[in-house]
Amino acid sequence: MAEVQTQQALIEAHALARHVRMSPQKARLVMDLIRGQKAQDALQTLKYTPKRAAKHIEKGAAQRDRQCGA
Repeated sequence: MAEVQTQQALIEAHALARHVRMSPQKARLVMDLIRGQKAQDALQTLKYTPKRAAKHIEKGAAQRDRQCGA
C-alpha cells in the first residue's frame, strides 16, 4: 500500500535592509529567534523582543509581508 504524502507549500520571502549600523552577530541573534515561525508569530515575537535589532528586523519583515500579500 502506497501512502500519499502531501507537502504544504512553503512560501519563502527575502528582505534586505541597507544602511543599518549594527553588527551582523547582534542581528543574527534576533533572526534566530524568529527563523521558522509563521509571519504573524514572528512579528509578535519581534514586537516584544527587547533588542535594538528587533526594531529594524520588524520593519523589514512587515515590508516583506506587505509585498507578498500575507
